[in-house]
Amino acid sequence: MRTKGIAILLSFLLIIGLTAFFWGNSFLSWALEQSLQAIIGAKVEIEDFKLNPIELSVRIGALKITNPADTWKNIIAAENIGFKLSAAPLFEGKTVIEEISVADLVFNAPRQSDGKLPQKEKKALPGPLGEAQAKLQQSIAQIPILKPETVAENLDIEKIAASYQFKTDLSAARIKAEIGEYQNRLKADLEELEAAEVQLKSAAAKVDQIKKLDSKNLLELKQQLDLANEIQQTVKNVRARINDADDRFKKDKQALEAALKGLKAEAEADYRSLLELAKVPDLSSLNYAEALLGKELLNYSTRVLKMAEDLQKQLPVKTDKPSKEKPTRAGQNITFPGRKTYPRFLVQKIAVSGKGTPGSAADGFYASGLVTGLTSEPPVYGSPTTAAFSARSAEGAVLKIDGLINHLTPDFQDEFKLKLSKLPLSRIDFPDDHHLPAKLAAGGADIDAVLRFTPAVMTLEARIIANDLQADFTGKKAPDDLIGEAIRNAIAGLNQITVNFRLERSGERLEMKISSNLNDAVTAGLKRSVGAKITEFNQRLKAKVDAKLLAHEQALEKAKLEYEGKLSAKLTEVQNALKREEQALEAKKKELEELVKNSLIKW
Repeated sequence: MRTKGIAILLSFLLIIGLTAFFWGNSFLSWALEQSLQAIIGAKVEIEDFKLNPIELSVRIGALKITNPADTWKNIIAAENIGFKLSAAPLFEGKTVIEEISVADLVFNAPRQSDGKLPQKEKKALPGPLGEAQAKLQQSIAQIPILKPETVAENLDIEKIAASYQFKTDLSAARIKAEIGEYQNRLKADLEELEAAEVQLKSAAAKVDQIKKLDSKNLLELKQQLDLANEIQQTVKNVRARINDADDRFKKDKQALEAALKGLKAEAEADYRSLLELAKVPDLSSLNYAEALLGKELLNYSTRVLKMAEDLQKQLPVKTDKPSKEKPTRAGQNITFPGRKTYPRFLVQKIAVSGKGTPGSAADGFYASGLVTGLTSEPPVYGSPTTAAFSARSAEGAVLKIDGLINHLTPDFQDEFKLKLSKLPLSRIDFPDDHHLPAKLAAGGADIDAVLRFTPAVMTLEARIIANDLQADFTGKKAPDDLIGEAIRNAIAGLNQITVNFRLERSGERLEMKISSNLNDAVTAGLKRSVGAKITEFNQRLKAKVDAKLLAHEQALEKAKLEYEGKLSAKLTEVQNALKREEQALEAKKKELEELVKNSLIKW
């Protein structure tokens, strides 16, 4: 029975081996090519792929990866790549490779045929990251067009004022109407004062009558004193009426003064409103660096975040251990001490190095890299994955990348650091934007970037410093608007441009921030070209508003003084007469009281 089972197993393995021998290598080669092409976006060729199940080895005769930027060259080419699989882990269904070493990589080698893939419609990244990318692209600042004639039209004071209802006019009309109401009341107030004046004259006649009496009779003196008290009460009533009129006058006067002072605030509001109608551009509010570079930086960086996201999925932080099946028969569990546990997939070390093709643009280029602990189950392996890559070019550019992926605990924080120095900018392709130069004739860039990702947040930060720039706008149409001219002058005039970039992903939300000294340079240029026009417009607009305010103030002040003059003069006249009669009456009353007192003593 056991012999029969072994025979069946051997037959099964023989069938698998024959299938792999005749068709397996071709299928695996095709699958690898398709996978790499999907990532790179250009043709990948794997030649002479052989999987030897007897020796547990893999050999690749040649690997050619097309440069997507120049499809007639290979970005990487290598020959005779081979590695062996560890035998023991295979019995557990696990793949362990101790080392993959490639020391003869060739960069920028020419191709015999075009490596361009059939063009497909470019789509955004899939899933929530692609949706967040598309949403963020819509919010990126757009550069407006600001032509000189547009500025002149927007700064036409007469045209703007013709369609505007001045608050100063409305307030002046309201104050004028109030003065009209006061003047209508003035007639009643004057009649009131004239009636009071009649009463005062009557009281004055009675006081004169008392003065003419020179009696020593006590009874007559008493009658004179009673008459004086009666006159005094009349004078008090007149005083109350005059005070009421005076109070109303003071309140009206204060209200008018406050309203006239308020005209200045209305004029200031008119000035601000007219500025808004003029559509005077806010030269410092637009992020020009974001508008020029935002989409390109976003497209590149979201792909970096997508790679980091895929990496997180391939390197989980915990291992799902399948439960053991219950033994069908009772027995004893045998433990083998010192037996090593392997993850399902592990490459302990990957070492690569290579150089550029002699006589090509990459002549003198050299690169090397080392990856350790690449595994699908970090907690089982027990060590983090590390990566180090360095490269240098004949022009002196130096690239260094260091990475640490530590998924041994759920609360991880992975990090990749990139430092690129002395990158020649003459080979950089710019986005197809008429504001940007066709190329940079000279200049170098230093880039410092760091990618951090935790279970909840991914952040990519970069600082780019470009020095000794010489922009070449050959073939670019000369700008016909003020903003385009300011951008071109800023790029052409700056010896150094710095760009600070940050992209953060949290859940399904993307947030991007870009800052640059390019913004200040463009704003300064715009202020020089547009600022004089805006300053002149502001001055003329302020003068127009102030002239209107002054005309209203003078007209209203004249009407106010005319009203106040009539009433004030009459009030003063009546108040002076009242004061004289009060003094005369008070003196006569004291005299009568003294006479009555002396008469009583004698009596």
